[in-house]
Amino acid sequence: MAEAIVPSLIKLIPDVLKLLKEEWRLGSDAKTELEYLKDLIGAIGRFLKKATLKEVIDEDLKVSMKRMRKFLYDSEDAINDFMERGKCKWEGLGVYIYKHINRRTFASEAKSIRQIVENYKTTLEISNKLSADHAKSSSACHQSLSIAFSNERDNELVGIETARGQLVRWLTADSPTRKVVFVHGAQGVGKSTLVGAVLRDETVRSHFNYYVWINLRTCELADDKAAALMKANARMWNPTQKDSLGSQRELGEVFESFLCGNITWALVLDDAGSTHVFECLQSLLARARPSVLVTTRDSSLQSNSRTYLNLQMAQSDGAPLEPTKLLYDIRHFKHPPLSLEDSSTLLCQKTFQMDCRPNVLKDAFDSIVEQCGGLPLAILAASNLLSDIQGGVNGTPQGVKWKKLSSRLGEALLSKGDKSGPIRRIITLRMDHLHDVRACLFYLSIFPLDCLINCSTLMRLWMAERFIEQKGTDPVQTIAEETLKKLVDHNLFQKVEKTSYERAKTCRIYNILHQIIISKSKDDEFAMIVADLEEEWPETLLRLSIHSKMDRIKDGTRVKRLRSLLIFAEVYPDCMEALLKQVSRLKVLNIQDSSLEEFPRGISLLRCLTYLRLTGIKVIEIPEGIEALEHLETLDLKGIDVPKLPKNILKLKALRHLLVYRSNPSPAPGSHPKYGVKAPSGLEVGCLTSLQKLCLIDLNQVEERSKRSNINHGKILLGELGKLKNLRRLGISNLRLGHVENLCSSIGNLEKLEALHLIAARDNDGIVDLSKVDRSKAFPFLQRVHLTGHMTTLPNWILTPSLAKLFIRKSRLTEDAFQHFKGLPCLKHLDLQDAFYDVREMEFEEGDFQQLRFLGLDTFPSLESMTVKEKALPALKKLLLSRCSKFKKVPQGLLLKCLDFHEMPYEFEKAVRRNKAVHTHKKLWLEAAVVDGDPMDLITDRPESFRRRVESRK
Repeated sequence: MAEAIVPSLIKLIPDVLKLLKEEWRLGSDAKTELEYLKDLIGAIGRFLKKATLKEVIDEDLKVSMKRMRKFLYDSEDAINDFMERGKCKWEGLGVYIYKHINRRTFASEAKSIRQIVENYKTTLEISNKLSADHAKSSSACHQSLSIAFSNERDNELVGIETARGQLVRWLTADSPTRKVVFVHGAQGVGKSTLVGAVLRDETVRSHFNYYVWINLRTCELADDKAAALMKANARMWNPTQKDSLGSQRELGEVFESFLCGNITWALVLDDAGSTHVFECLQSLLARARPSVLVTTRDSSLQSNSRTYLNLQMAQSDGAPLEPTKLLYDIRHFKHPPLSLEDSSTLLCQKTFQMDCRPNVLKDAFDSIVEQCGGLPLAILAASNLLSDIQGGVNGTPQGVKWKKLSSRLGEALLSKGDKSGPIRRIITLRMDHLHDVRACLFYLSIFPLDCLINCSTLMRLWMAERFIEQKGTDPVQTIAEETLKKLVDHNLFQKVEKTSYERAKTCRIYNILHQIIISKSKDDEFAMIVADLEEEWPETLLRLSIHSKMDRIKDGTRVKRLRSLLIFAEVYPDCMEALLKQVSRLKVLNIQDSSLEEFPRGISLLRCLTYLRLTGIKVIEIPEGIEALEHLETLDLKGIDVPKLPKNILKLKALRHLLVYRSNPSPAPGSHPKYGVKAPSGLEVGCLTSLQKLCLIDLNQVEERSKRSNINHGKILLGELGKLKNLRRLGISNLRLGHVENLCSSIGNLEKLEALHLIAARDNDGIVDLSKVDRSKAFPFLQRVHLTGHMTTLPNWILTPSLAKLFIRKSRLTEDAFQHFKGLPCLKHLDLQDAFYDVREMEFEEGDFQQLRFLGLDTFPSLESMTVKEKALPALKKLLLSRCSKFKKVPQGLLLKCLDFHEMPYEFEKAVRRNKAVHTHKKLWLEAAVVDGDPMDLITDRPESFRRRVESRK
């Protein structure tokens, strides 16, 4: 029997060898296919970037872009799965077989993708056509646009009187130096209209012999910008000849004609976006010497272009240049949006040809005006839409149509069939100089309309999405801040709130622009915004943002590929759990204001997660299963009642940002508004070497034990913190005298530290003593320091030249320490609460606090007066005075925007009222205080909500 089987087996050997060889080949192909997919991802990325340059994308191109995105997602998923399966932690023969199967599976998937792409290869040829079509499509809607728009009759313009007057005065001032005026503002705010109105002013007309106007849009898109600029058509006309449209000439010819002769002329550079134009025109401007008006969306263009505009003035006889005289006086003017009143007037004039609107349309009308955000172009576009609504003014049909339109204005503008004039211009997102941050701009679509966006959260989300790439040695955080600044500089935000040390804190995007970004984000399949559960979801979802209450999943199969889930509304726990089970590839999870009672179940299954932020959850305890999130880089639980950290958090080796503290919603006098989070005994946090931000850690033990036990626990934890060499932000609470040496030793190792927040224990043993930090150590990046607790001295290493914010509370320092603050070159925010002992008088000499913008003095029981001499505190914007019981006179010598005080003596409040300079030049935020049982009268321009709160205290 055996003899008969052996020959049969021998005959099978060649077939088996052939199969093994084929199997080996399939496994070996994995490397080749991996390189192919990486090249494909790069090619598709370039194609999509080039396609988005087109302002108007036809349906065929939309289909092609959709198909390309699918190939992109397929390729990324195949690579990610291959890499994830390759992380095998066991050993032996089984590992070899497992890895071979992994390679074979990946090669098979990649070949399938390759075949589909090859069949669709002709689509990529469209990218070659895009370059040729782009200039044409871009210039088509902008050719001579500025001139045509600036021909509006002056009596139809609203709300520009002050701005026009200012620019006229600058241009016609009697001075040998020419003017360069940068007019910057948001897209659609009416910059070109304003400049056109200025040129039509009779005073300006008589001042110049010629006007020249050029739109720079097409020039700046060209590869050879200098050649395109010289060849570009400019319109030139004589301002004394009214109704004359002048003639079109190439810009190079215009300059040649003005090089000879003493001709006074004005050059309008409309829609400038980069410094290239000033670099190209530098020598010509020096010789032809026009006055220049520049319209731009970029508020930083003026400062960035100074290098090319600081031109020396040549003498009239051709003698050598005079080094002390500059040819140009450079000014900049921010063109603000219209007020609500002016916006209403403009919409009424354009829609009803009168200055008021019918009462029946009040609510819808006011909603549309508010959404337009004071942008005249948005108001004109809305008026064009409203003019299509037929029916009697007092009839129900028109009122219903207005109400529907007001609820979806952005969508209505995008869906308008005839996209001409204002409608086309307002829905065209100008991306010429923002393509490198396009994803960051579109990411704004995930936030609800009219919400205040926390800038720090926004930047961390960008980093988690890998929109921000590291360049050289600069930290990713720095590049994220530069990206945010670029968006701010391009006037994309209606409101940007900054800290006193000039750091963006919150921002709000224009409502109409936000709606357009949301629509384009959906159209490009960048993100799906769910404000209506009945809305159809696309087949493939990459990012999902939920803005309305959700009690069910619409279609679980469509979220399989989801990378980012952001929730800004209540989601039922069962729905949340079902949703998290479907999104195994999820990398970003942001749950905000969802009213969940506990840590969401199912998060531990999201093994690809890199970013987790939870806010608005009532009760929470971090589960032990969090150790499975080995790729997690950001854990943001700020403001949630987290009593302690789990010990297995040490397994999160990729963690960069650990932001955990408990908020005290109504802190009692003398208490701190934040509580630290406790760490379990033996937590060797030093192994988290990637950590960059850690706050706020409580040094007390989880279990209530003796003070000595707490001190020993804190010493061990502080010793571990010294191993975190990449730490940039550190917050610690419940410091005691026994922690001093360990604290100072650890801080001495943190040379990258940017922010330090230390809170002493509230008992008699609590102290913040930093005097033992190695004096040879330098902290060149330290910018923000918060110190709460008793201090005997303030060491010099804290007073670094880079320090921008200093907050000291309950320190009881001597008056001498205050003198060291005065010369800090970058200090912009100084907040002192019960910080100095027995200070009776504060004197500010010439040169003191040159950059200080905010000064807070709280609980200075002995302070009686403040003297500010000339050239001291020149940049101060806000002074806060609180609980200074002997301070009864208004500080002299200060020019403020805001004087804020409470719980001050009644005599001080009376002195404020008597001081005419205060009432004339200062903006008062005065909170009512109770003296001898009687409330002071309220003086305030704060919002209604604030006034109601104060009045309720009365």
